[in-house]
Amino acid sequence: MAETQLLQQYLSLHADAPGEDGANEVIGGGYARQPVTWDENSGEGKGIGNENGDVVFRDMPSTEIHWVGFWDAPVGGKFIRGFVLPIWRLCFSPCLVRLGPFSRVVSDG
Repeated sequence: MAETQLLQQYLSLHADAPGEDGANEVIGGGYARQPVTWDENSGEGKGIGNENGDVVFRDMPSTEIHWVGFWDAPVGGKFIRGFVLPIWRLCFSPCLVRLGPFSRVVSDG
């Protein structure tokens, strides 16, 4: 299983486990997937990336956020992978969600 370092993806928020197809993505309000730029020099080329700066979701609808997901497009596209948040968030509309820098191993297998 080879590791691949991805440089551009889109981060999504999910109220429950996204499964393999990105289910349970937040909808409504001003929600939109946010671009994530991975540092191509991080992780010594082993597919570990550090997101550059905070990812901010503005004008969110009222919802619970338990998972984040990664996509290859801002709308539609292919769901790549989801991760459970260590601390879930409860939003009351209008809500702002700010996720700080993080690292993930991304695998093509």
